[in-house]
Amino acid sequence: MDLLEEWTNTKELSMGNNHDGSVDEKNTTIGSDSDDDYCSTIMAKVRERDADKCVLTSQSTSMLCDICPDHLLQKFSYSFWVRLLGWWDFETVQRWKLPLFPNRPHTEAVETIQNYISLSPILRKYWEWGDFVLRPHPEHRERYRELEVQIFWLPLQDHCWSDKICIFSKPPRIRKGTTVKLVGLEWEELKDLKSGDWITLTTPDPDTLPLPSWDLLELRFIMTIFARFAGKIVPGEGCNQEK
Repeated sequence: MDLLEEWTNTKELSMGNNHDGSVDEKNTTIGSDSDDDYCSTIMAKVRERDADKCVLTSQSTSMLCDICPDHLLQKFSYSFWVRLLGWWDFETVQRWKLPLFPNRPHTEAVETIQNYISLSPILRKYWEWGDFVLRPHPEHRERYRELEVQIFWLPLQDHCWSDKICIFSKPPRIRKGTTVKLVGLEWEELKDLKSGDWITLTTPDPDTLPLPSWDLLELRFIMTIFARFAGKIVPGEGCNQEK
């Protein structure tokens, strides 16, 4: 599916290139020209808002993470936002776009503190790989000083979204109370993060240091689950209908 190909950026990058530990511009020292100075200001505001720590574990070592992936803010990403209209209504897509593209009819995206969240290095990898999602509280869209998000660890699949799967295949349930079991290691900082838990994000100043965007968190929640459980359906011949 073209929509998921653009969301995951698989047209441009292999999985290895996405997560090979290469230089991360948003978590390293930034240059001094005007664009970089503005970006540096945004990053400093994110760290100030999140008290320079992971918003989920309060670990002091934290890294800045995109909510809407950075490659979808580029000019060539326009087709992604158009393809969303094949699945969701115009008002919903416009709501998702507004924090990033506020200057309509201009198509240039803007850097905003609302598109970033601070996570520990371990959680950042799981966030990028789509192993967990944060669901914004349905009743907190208009809250400006605090926002509750619900964490869900997503079950591993034996296929990816681009693989063919039987039409009778059913995705596994996302069970509340489960903890991370992804890499065969027991990370101490993650032992208390269970699916279904609510975590409160806060800001000391909603005007100058706004919370992560409710709408962008909703977009990532939906697209991450979509990418994790999707597959290319094939006819049921030879499939096990009991799956």
